[in-house]
Amino acid sequence: MKRSRRRLAVIAVAAGLTVAAGLAMSGVGVAAAEPAFPPNFPPDQNQLPQLPTEPQIYDLLPIPSPDQDPWYDDPADLASYQPGQIVRSREVQTRVLGIPFPVYTEQLLFRSNDVHDNPIVTATTVVVPGIPWQGSPRPVLSFQEAIDSTDSACNPSHTMQTGTMKESALVIYWLA
Repeated sequence: MKRSRRRLAVIAVAAGLTVAAGLAMSGVGVAAAEPAFPPNFPPDQNQLPQLPTEPQIYDLLPIPSPDQDPWYDDPADLASYQPGQIVRSREVQTRVLGIPFPVYTEQLLFRSNDVHDNPIVTATTVVVPGIPWQGSPRPVLSFQEAIDSTDSACNPSHTMQTGTMKESALVIYWLA
């Protein structure tokens, strides 16, 4: 019953739009639409306030960049950790375009090796959707963001906290 009413409502709206469009094309009883932006709008004025640049966002948020955050520091006994072993973890807030996103997010700092087989630490982030999963074990998705800079502020572990991760639209889709 609800489905039939919904279909009728959609058909009625579509029919109304079709009639209005037909009247508009014939010029009968429909006022001409105003342009969205008047042609005399000064080109040197913005419609919206200027948005901050990515470096300005970092300054606005109380989240230090990895090179200023002691959480990322190597432990004194790094060589005693096995490759893949977690050095430390912490819960953080994920942001999308600077806005907090309602998911559980934990960062893991773990031991790895550099190209010369020296021990190093690197970070990864585990994000768990807040939406309950039903019917089967929750799937796991591994996502590697493209990094095109050597600046630690571009690392995904940082950009997910600040809301400047370039592929955030993909992540939101997968979390949904």
